[in-house]
Amino acid sequence: MSRDVLCIPRKHLVFLKIHKAASSTVLNILYRYGEARNMTLALPFYNHLGCPKLFKATYVKDFDKNSSKEYNILCNHMKFNLPEVKKVMPRQSSYFTILRNPNKLAESACSYFHTMTPAFREAKSLDRLLSRPDTFYKLSRTKDHYARNLMWFDLGQDPNAQDDPDYVNNTLLELERTFHLVMLAEYFNELLVLLREALCWQMEDMVYIKLNVPQSSSVSGLPPTTSSKLQEWNSLGWILDRHFNSSFWQRVAHYGQSGQDAARRLLPPETPPPTLGHLPPREGGYQCCADGFGADEILRRFLMVEQEHMVCSITPLLLVSSKIKKSSRMRV
Repeated sequence: MSRDVLCIPRKHLVFLKIHKAASSTVLNILYRYGEARNMTLALPFYNHLGCPKLFKATYVKDFDKNSSKEYNILCNHMKFNLPEVKKVMPRQSSYFTILRNPNKLAESACSYFHTMTPAFREAKSLDRLLSRPDTFYKLSRTKDHYARNLMWFDLGQDPNAQDDPDYVNNTLLELERTFHLVMLAEYFNELLVLLREALCWQMEDMVYIKLNVPQSSSVSGLPPTTSSKLQEWNSLGWILDRHFNSSFWQRVAHYGQSGQDAARRLLPPETPPPTLGHLPPREGGYQCCADGFGADEILRRFLMVEQEHMVCSITPLLLVSSKIKKSSRMRV
């Protein structure tokens, strides 16, 4: 029986938006999909759902006025708190998130948040912060959470926790039970192919606009000594990355083995690719979620779907999907 008969598109989604991990681009896909189908989005009052505080259901706009309302998509920045998320989203919801190389993420966070994060602002560089962390970094200070183990923090955990094996293993097991798919930002087209498969969406639904892309001059790479220090400083982030890197590629392999005619279905010869264009960058990178935006403005800014603004056609996704299938068949 074909995938089209068996697969029902998922209509209740929770996407944990990790800071500086290509999550705004995924958010754009979800917003456009939901808007096109008149879905109910769980939007924040402003640009995030209470972060850096643990998420509460009341951080969703109008939730306290009608707590029985059924939401389809919850996908803004939050410090993840599963019991409170379950108050907002139905039991059958699909949960997914995205990770990024922790050193690249830290460098990007330092560049993007350097004016609002005291640790970055006072240290003036990652190297200086890492040489004197007790001087510059204080988690109790507002917005210093951007400076250490940011992915671990976004997932609702303590970024200053010791990487005790029992604690770490229990946390990883809990995350595996919660999230149906954990994606890797470095393999964006591959992750979209897996996401499409997990959500039973059409390939056309995965066309995207790049958002919050930094200028090339703002992220220049780290010297080896700084990179080594940063790996120690963000040890919990590296544990996450290594663990879910393995499960991600297991999913890729499984996808490649599931159905020998999938590439044929995904590459209909009569389907022309969309016209390519590009979205002009703003100074300092895209600022589509700046402080002070209300819910309506957030949604409006993410629904920029004019064809001339598309920066990725569907063709690379189709080719990646076909390549995964082909390489899997060659290994068998």
